[in-house]
Amino acid sequence: MFRTRGAVAGFHQVGRSARVPAAFRESAVRAYKMMMAPPQEPVLVTMDIDLQEEPIHEEKLSIPKLILSAPPQADEKALREAAKMLVPHRTR
Repeated sequence: MFRTRGAVAGFHQVGRSARVPAAFRESAVRAYKMMMAPPQEPVLVTMDIDLQEEPIHEEKLSIPKLILSAPPQADEKALREAAKMLVPHRTR
């Protein structure tokens, strides 16, 4: 039997136990968003064993809407000011 707890002990974990299909779908979308956000690291999604074994009785499966956030970026004016401080002003 594979024990995930030992295999992922050193990783950052956000635990949420999904006991119903809707909660698992939300967790999967949240994990994908975390994976795609900088610094883009892998995620591990686990599912309760009972949820894995239980047949899905929903007629229409739905996945929550995915909205990826834009990566953070610096203020352009602040970058110009920092560049001026780092590089001495040259006149031609």
